[in-house]
Amino acid sequence: MSAIQYAPPAPALDISEPTEATKFFWFRFPDKWHDAAHPSPRRQLFVVLEGEVEGWTSTGDTRIFRAGDRLLMEDTTGKGHGARPLNGEALAVVIALE
Repeated sequence: MSAIQYAPPAPALDISEPTEATKFFWFRFPDKWHDAAHPSPRRQLFVVLEGEVEGWTSTGDTRIFRAGDRLLMEDTTGKGHGARPLNGEALAVVIALE
């Protein structure tokens, strides 16, 4: 990232090079929703906005994502991943990169 004055007269802040995106989706995970493992339908960026989402891989790795956490999803083949919200519903945005 480089310090750039992105929106003058606001002060400079660190900004990355842009990444092409084709579309984005809002995801609401209802309370008690549960998913079996599946591959990602495309290369995409997953960002949790509210709540918590537990995600796991086909190799058994588990991670809890909270507001502000993000994941570059590139598992477009194989068994993929699964997910479920924790402690009620969760909200995320998914940005399609292909």
